[in-house]
Amino acid sequence: MLTRIRSLLQGEEAEVSLAVDVMMPIPTLTGILNAFSAAYPTVTMRLRVEAVGAVTSPCATTSPTSA
Repeated sequence: MLTRIRSLLQGEEAEVSLAVDVMMPIPTLTGILNAFSAAYPTVTMRLRVEAVGAVTSPCATTSPTSA
């Protein structure tokens, strides 16, 4: 718990959401996820695997918010 609190105080995200296309090779994806987990062990990863085109549609319809 202390490690997670320290990470948050240093500016790390508590959680990262990732959407990948169903056509992404599993060995590539697992390599990326393992590297991320090793580099950021306190960050929770939410993974969604979507059909072709579904990954980009939320990005295309969502406008960025102003700070």
